[in-house]
Amino acid sequence: MEGWQWLPIDVDKISGAISRSVEPRSSRPSLAVLRLKNLSKDEDQEYFVSGICEDLQSSLSKSHLFDVIAGISSFSFDPQAVEPQQVGRLLNVRYVVQGSVRKAGNRIRVSANLVDTELAKEIWADRFDSDIEDIFDLQDNITAALSSAIIPEITRAEIERTRTIRISSLSSWDHYLRALPLMQQLTYDANREAVSLLTKSNDQQPRFSSALAMLARCHVTAAYQFWGETPESELALAQQASDLAISADPDNPTAYDAKAAIHVYSRDYDAAILAARRAIELDPSLASSYGALAAALAFSGNSDEALAVCHAADHISPRDPDRSQRQMAIVIAHFVNRDYAAAKAECQKFILIKPNWFGVYTLLAASCVYLGQKEAARTAIARLLEIIPGYTIEKHKKRVWLENEEDRKRLLDGMKKAGLAVS
Repeated sequence: MEGWQWLPIDVDKISGAISRSVEPRSSRPSLAVLRLKNLSKDEDQEYFVSGICEDLQSSLSKSHLFDVIAGISSFSFDPQAVEPQQVGRLLNVRYVVQGSVRKAGNRIRVSANLVDTELAKEIWADRFDSDIEDIFDLQDNITAALSSAIIPEITRAEIERTRTIRISSLSSWDHYLRALPLMQQLTYDANREAVSLLTKSNDQQPRFSSALAMLARCHVTAAYQFWGETPESELALAQQASDLAISADPDNPTAYDAKAAIHVYSRDYDAAILAARRAIELDPSLASSYGALAAALAFSGNSDEALAVCHAADHISPRDPDRSQRQMAIVIAHFVNRDYAAAKAECQKFILIKPNWFGVYTLLAASCVYLGQKEAARTAIARLLEIIPGYTIEKHKKRVWLENEEDRKRLLDGMKKAGLAVS
């Protein structure tokens, strides 16, 4: 890796030139990564600092959600001589990432913070400590940790920003953002409103790949939850939206993540694994793709590999705002391994995230039966019937995603013993 030398610049002298060269800001959030401060006396550390800055900028660009300013502009600022608000004005960006690197012996610490330059407010800060073994692995790990933390924080800040905008003034990006928290509520009304917002987003900006991908996810959710006309019709709408998302942007990891979720629902686990791995290849910090990959592995009986994927995702993105899919994969993996105590405990963690997802109560009920906890099993079935009245064993036979016949039988027998009617 070639290093580069930072040369001090006269901010006032170049401000006019930079302002003229920067394009007007789009409705999407704009971001600049400043060069990290090297707090070590070791001159050779400059190569490592440069590498992290360049890799972080590249990683954030891979999300396809933000306009990331080129390093030739953002890296030229002396981070000790310019305030983030000034960078925001000069580069026409709302968010600025800054920080420092300190080395002591065989330990290294990277500190970073994210600033909203329009509000002059720090919205996130953290530090990452590690031993120095393989310098390239260390650089990759730190970049992934920073990227997976920064992207959700910007998304949260942008969602909050849209709450103050009049409905008549919402842009395509604003409609997209407003849909995201609705998707997490997992109710019929919220999902329907999210579909409406994402449709408006695409009406305003045709072929907005990320909005199409989220629209596909809404329809998959509707298929799972028996919303809409039929699960089959919702699945067809999901397929259509995901195909359009990939066509609009073949390098958008979110589009392949949505495609993986569709393949999981369709029980095409090989295709799901390929789509999820493609999403991860495009953006290793996209935590939801690890969930789709783990779910496909768990349902197909590769429980230990699924748990390993979930562990890796937790390391990459410990603050993931929606880890529900990989949490479900953990539940399934433990059930497949007949570790019913662990399956029950993980079901309870999942319910804290998404209490309205009916599938978790089928696994909770069966796990409790095999633990000899019949009252808890009956309570789980009662909650299932609150979500989907009239649900039966016969109906669930069409909804069991476990590929192994013995695993399917154990689940259905457990649900029957928990008190769910056969037909």
